[in-house]
Amino acid sequence: MDGIYIIVDVSSRYSDPFAKRNSERRPSGVIIREHGPEDCEIIWIENVEVDETRENLYSTIIGSNLAYGAHRWVTTLLWNLKRDKSSFSDLKIDVHPGAGSFLLALTQAMKRFFMECVSQHPDEAALTVITSGEDPIRILHNKKLTEYISFVGVNSFRVQAKPLSVFQFLMKKDLQLEFRVFGGSETNEVHEEPELLFTFGTDDKSNIISLHKRVTKEGIVYGLQEASMDEYCSFILSKTLTEDTVNAHIVCGNKSIYEDSKSRMANITPSGFAIMPDGPGGLHCDASLVTFLVQLYYDPLGNPVDVEFVRKDFLNDLNNIIRELNEKVVGEKMTGFEIIHLTQGKASCI
Repeated sequence: MDGIYIIVDVSSRYSDPFAKRNSERRPSGVIIREHGPEDCEIIWIENVEVDETRENLYSTIIGSNLAYGAHRWVTTLLWNLKRDKSSFSDLKIDVHPGAGSFLLALTQAMKRFFMECVSQHPDEAALTVITSGEDPIRILHNKKLTEYISFVGVNSFRVQAKPLSVFQFLMKKDLQLEFRVFGGSETNEVHEEPELLFTFGTDDKSNIISLHKRVTKEGIVYGLQEASMDEYCSFILSKTLTEDTVNAHIVCGNKSIYEDSKSRMANITPSGFAIMPDGPGGLHCDASLVTFLVQLYYDPLGNPVDVEFVRKDFLNDLNNIIRELNEKVVGEKMTGFEIIHLTQGKASCI
């Protein structure tokens, strides 16, 4: 039929048949109908089989059909189309015309790593969960890094504040966490904001990739951040880049492993947040569900590091973030907070 395109997925197993998972994607499809030279209509038919949902922090959202509904897939499709058309602004360095492909591929790999860390069964070739299933804190060993002993800390918590307000606050906090290990230069304060070198974003500013620079006694350090704002789930992810990486892939436009790699997990180390509304209202809902992920590095030549030592370091970060959110966004001072179990819905008070 002229002007109508139909794509149907009839595969018996949409995912890796050997991977552990709690859901199966069944035959699904999409119909695209042309509406003039520049517009089209999309009809998405989604069929997902999901195991019985466990009670946890996200049960209400998963049970509401928002996670697997056809509307969710259409929104994601449109978001990706807008993201692919991102453009540069606020340029303070030379940028190669092909740098956009590198930025899109790298930040997509960062999100895949985040999702792998919070999945029930992370990729065992790259990540090992070293905390017990009863522990509300998840600590993973990142086996991809050899230069440092690398761990990942993950936890989810609830904040009585609108997702939009939480998102705006955590964008700045995320960069502070990313740059903290490098401190400041002799002439600058440690907490001085890094310099913005460019933004690479969508026309509606719903997705912004930005590069930031800080000068330290050891040299120049760059921080890359992607902030994606969405009614269902917003992400703020960042990672540090070396000066060589910036020059090779952003200034000179050389291709990277992130654009060519076909492996499930690239060797990357992002930190950041996922923010979801706890109820109806999207970004203006009265409460937010936040998942925090941070990289924790230790010197392989230093003292031995056990899980309790790593857990204590992660709790220190988690405690500070929740306290600042409540004091600066919610407007309440706290002496304790709840740690929410990612899968079982249990909580303990610190």
